[in-house]
Amino acid sequence: MPETLTDKQMQDAWGIADLKAYKDRLKDIAVVKNEELVDADAIIFGTGVISSLIAPQMNEFINSLGDLWFENKLLGKPCTMFGSASNQHGGAEIMFLSFISTVLCHGMIYIGFPPSFKLQQTKYDEPQGVSNFGVVSATGYAERDPPLFDKEALKFHACYVAEKAAMLKAGAKVVAKKIEKAGV
Repeated sequence: MPETLTDKQMQDAWGIADLKAYKDRLKDIAVVKNEELVDADAIIFGTGVISSLIAPQMNEFINSLGDLWFENKLLGKPCTMFGSASNQHGGAEIMFLSFISTVLCHGMIYIGFPPSFKLQQTKYDEPQGVSNFGVVSATGYAERDPPLFDKEALKFHACYVAEKAAMLKAGAKVVAKKIEKAGV
């Protein structure tokens, strides 16, 4: 989604001294269009956590999906979410719960973080952003990269979501053939 803050707002609110370097890190990230969500097999949302809520930019994007909601275009679509917060206890669980209720209103299927990721139980030498809801990495105010652990957890979660999306899609094709064969 496009950035909605001015350069001055980003510097004042987030304390980003080198705005050019910050923007350079983001330059290759594509801005998604609403209609692209319809064709996706699954959607993985990413957002900052601000005061236990999704970032205003993400909120604006979600609010722009009204036409897709009205036409049930996201019904049955698997999705999940990841994020970044200024600290390890930045209100991620509350953010996840409020976001999950929003995607459920769209009829989407939220896929949480799988307990099969066993590494989370053995690595405690750095802050971890893994919960049953998803991954939220404590990155400060964009001043540091997520820890390797969180990156690995997010890759694992993304693969898990892709696997479940493929299963749903394959199952839908089987059901459609049975319905067609039955003449319903």
